[in-house]
Amino acid sequence: MNAEVVKRLWEKRMGVIHNLQAQAFVTENREPTAEERSADEAWAKELTELDEKIKKGLDELEREQRSSDAFDRYQKLTKGQNEPHPRQAGESEQAQGLRAFLKGETRSFDIEIDPRVQQHFNLEKRQWNPDVWERRDLLISESDAPMPTSFSGQLYEFLIASVGVLKAKTNTDNFLLTASGENMVLPRATAYGGAAWIGEGALITESDPTLTSITLSAYGDKALLDISPELVEDSGFDILGFVARTMGRNAGLLADAAYVNGDGSAKPTGFLAGLTVGATGPTGTSVSLGTQATAGQGSDLLVDLQFSVIEPYRDRGVWMMNDASVGKVARLKGSGGEIIWQSGLVPGSPDTLLGRPIVTDPNIPVMAANAKSIVFGDFSGYAVRIVRAVRFERSDHAKFENDLVSFKAVLRTDGKLIDTNAMKVFVNSAT
Repeated sequence: MNAEVVKRLWEKRMGVIHNLQAQAFVTENREPTAEERSADEAWAKELTELDEKIKKGLDELEREQRSSDAFDRYQKLTKGQNEPHPRQAGESEQAQGLRAFLKGETRSFDIEIDPRVQQHFNLEKRQWNPDVWERRDLLISESDAPMPTSFSGQLYEFLIASVGVLKAKTNTDNFLLTASGENMVLPRATAYGGAAWIGEGALITESDPTLTSITLSAYGDKALLDISPELVEDSGFDILGFVARTMGRNAGLLADAAYVNGDGSAKPTGFLAGLTVGATGPTGTSVSLGTQATAGQGSDLLVDLQFSVIEPYRDRGVWMMNDASVGKVARLKGSGGEIIWQSGLVPGSPDTLLGRPIVTDPNIPVMAANAKSIVFGDFSGYAVRIVRAVRFERSDHAKFENDLVSFKAVLRTDGKLIDTNAMKVFVNSAT
């Protein structure tokens, strides 16, 4: 897919948004007809499909750019213009080691994830920003230049693209990358004590903070992949990218489901069950936010949810909801008739709602009776721990009769909600 196709898809997306907003204006003070509801649903579905196509197109353009950059480096090196940078040499050795492992020349291959992968996800561009890598490893305190594109970088690129929680993190607070997987205790303060006006010479009243802790484990998030020997041996096939995308996507999808709804049994503890309710829909809003023209419904509920989060977290807040909910929210207006949902101005940039970015996640429930359907807040309130080593193993015998080679990847991770003040949830009415 070329850039012109992505541009046309984006222009078509803007047209769909215009249709949704125009019809919302027409039906602002009345219930929509069956035909209008049908049109709304069709446009919402088309919007979701266009978003998927645009994302796929941008991913393809990025891969093409990386390939072009790699070929340019190859030409310079073969012409003797530049000596390979030490880090580039390390990447080459890593790639050679992986290919030898994939071909069966070696029986195991351990990738050490570069700690700088912990750099915060650039929410505006929906990509890692290579200019501001930051290390926050508990056991390693070295700083270095931006991490280049390599196998481990690709793996985390696709894992992050699958995980709504990590996309919603606007900084690296409580995103912990550790060098080993033993239980890790994370201290936290639940009360800070206070000061008091004390007269001269009078006894100062003691006021101590309340300190507690949570323990982060390292549960195994595992993926299995079978591929043919022909693909492994084909030097023209991007085996590194293929393995990275497949393993990264599968691990990311599994981790994301647990970060949202996990029960803590051999998996992370999801944040959704522990969130405090910031706004509840009145009767009649079991599958929607209600009628826009009615006070206390529509965008009023979103404002209530947003301002149920205290200011320090609200200023860094991110909305998270299911794609189906986005289609309903996009049609709402403020009390003064203003549009509260704005499309990103540049392809790949996030849409915003009441001035804050929106992240979609399929694991957030769709709007239904008593459903926790919309989350708002600062996702630094949810701690994510990832152990840096991604372990790969190979078997030539498991699928011998099918002439397939099996590969296994293990990602060790955990997650827990540590601050219920940081995020709040909207709950649809029971009826």
